[in-house]
Amino acid sequence: MTICRSWRFVVDDIVGDCRQEIADRSARGFNAPTLTSLQLVVRVKDQPDMTSLKAPTAETDTDIRLVADSCHALQTADLRGFKLEASALRRLARANASSLRELTLPAGISDWQLEALLKPLKALETLNLSLPVDSTGKWLWLLPKSLKRLDITGKTAVRYQITS
Repeated sequence: MTICRSWRFVVDDIVGDCRQEIADRSARGFNAPTLTSLQLVVRVKDQPDMTSLKAPTAETDTDIRLVADSCHALQTADLRGFKLEASALRRLARANASSLRELTLPAGISDWQLEALLKPLKALETLNLSLPVDSTGKWLWLLPKSLKRLDITGKTAVRYQITS
């Protein structure tokens, strides 16, 4: 993809400002509890070995596609607050198939989104989710053998401890 120089300078300027803001907050001892979507993207790009992912806000206004291709060493991921798209979930899961140990999913996730996530995951130990509405239960067959704990919330919370 080719970008004209004018646009490239604008984008670099914005990203540079975000990096400086993050650095300034860190220098003053602030760990910002919430980041903007752009700040999250900058942080993910700057820290390719990041082990934990969480959305900048609780509202679902951050598109998972912004970071799906950049995270490759996640151990924990809390996907509440992200707009979820199956293709991006699949890319995120494939990139972290052997490292992701704990996954928390938002209420309202569909069966097909859950299936896209679970297929590649091989090292997952803990899964926290709300039961998909009108679930067929097909996703249960995709739970990895490494899973040790499954927490399902909804009308009644259920916790499964899996022992070998």
